[in-house]
Amino acid sequence: MIKTSKFRLLIYVFSLTLCFLLFKQSDLTHTYSSSYAYLDGHIVDFYDYNKVYFGRNDYLPLLYVLFAIWNIPLKILNLLPDIANHNWIITTPIEVIWSKLMLVTFFAGTVIVIQKILNLALINKVKFGLNPAVLFATSPFVIFGVFIFSQYDIVGTFFTMLAIYFYFNRHFLKFALFFSVAISFKYFAVIIYLPLVLLIEKRWLYILRYLFIGVLVTLIQVGCYWHSEVFSSSIFTHAISKGSEATNRGIAILVAMAYLGVCIYAYFTKCNFKDGWESWLKSATMVSACSYGLMFLLVRWHPQWIVVSAPFFSMLYLFIRNQRKFLILEVAGYISFIWICANDFYGDVGTIMLYDGIFGGYFPRVSMSVRDILIPQLVPLARIIFNLYMATPLFILFLENRVIIFSKLKFIPDRVKTFVDSVYPYQNSQTVLVDNQLVNTRFLLGVLFFPILVVCCLVFT
Repeated sequence: MIKTSKFRLLIYVFSLTLCFLLFKQSDLTHTYSSSYAYLDGHIVDFYDYNKVYFGRNDYLPLLYVLFAIWNIPLKILNLLPDIANHNWIITTPIEVIWSKLMLVTFFAGTVIVIQKILNLALINKVKFGLNPAVLFATSPFVIFGVFIFSQYDIVGTFFTMLAIYFYFNRHFLKFALFFSVAISFKYFAVIIYLPLVLLIEKRWLYILRYLFIGVLVTLIQVGCYWHSEVFSSSIFTHAISKGSEATNRGIAILVAMAYLGVCIYAYFTKCNFKDGWESWLKSATMVSACSYGLMFLLVRWHPQWIVVSAPFFSMLYLFIRNQRKFLILEVAGYISFIWICANDFYGDVGTIMLYDGIFGGYFPRVSMSVRDILIPQLVPLARIIFNLYMATPLFILFLENRVIIFSKLKFIPDRVKTFVDSVYPYQNSQTVLVDNQLVNTRFLLGVLFFPILVVCCLVFT
């Protein structure tokens, strides 16, 4: 178990507060500033009105409505600017702090929901050693996505985990409805929704019903703004462009086959809803982590997207025998992730995030960038390490079911089966637990790695 002392908790809160105050990416400003149109009464013509000031709004209205509701206190106190009379990128500290507090609220809510899922499943913590809720709360990927990069994918992640809580409560209608909300925030959630449905339902008519409920909230929002050409061009053009980034990749066929394999595995897996909590949770975690891992192998991902997969990769520790090796791979994956982001998203990941923060005006402008430290020549190696981390759940799923697979595939040599058994024992293997020091290193890396790079840019220019 991970022991938490008051001193560690103080370090945790202090570290996250620094990240909270120092960094921000400009997309957050664009989104919360766009939401002000709802507060000014532009409900029907929201997208058309905002086009004049913001160019376009790529998300469905629910996200902007959520930000608008959150900003009602600032509206009442007359602390919101008039968008029509100033450049939206020029923002006030109170706007940044208040909007980032919303992200932190959903972050805390996600941690609580994950813990509720574990309590519901009656997980034997002595056996597994690590608490996924704590692992999620200290995940370097989550800290970067929420507190440093300041993106709102955590909102969809919260509703996804809330849906899964009802999933294990066997309230499947609520599961589908909350997943429908999650999908409308970011379409990625549909990638794991299908295999999760196939785990619990084998009747095709009912599967189709679940799929319809899953897209229902999205369809309602699209129907509300179908009259707007600006809405259609923004939403569908954005979605199509992301899809084309995936289909243009040569690996798309292999990934699609692997995803089909995950769905087939889910469909033919029988879950014991009453007594088989551990196996049911394991199957749901595996198919979700595999599906998200395949997505990252296929598309040209953006830095903030990694948050959506983090809960399931944290829950993987419950079922991985050598937790220490997986944690070391996660640390290497995070370093590789930052290396890729600093080079592929040069204009978004670097000192610019410091200047967009609350105290950005107090720091000197420098010419050196994080990319100058994390040299582009090593990006191919970083991609290999990161892809290896994201593909780990798929390898584990294969190894866990190799007895079935090997029995079907007669052409696999015995020496291959023997080698796999020696690397990943199938039975009577003991879990190699992670010590607290390695977990602390993982957390500090998430908090300090990127800020130290930015400080180096300031000092060595």
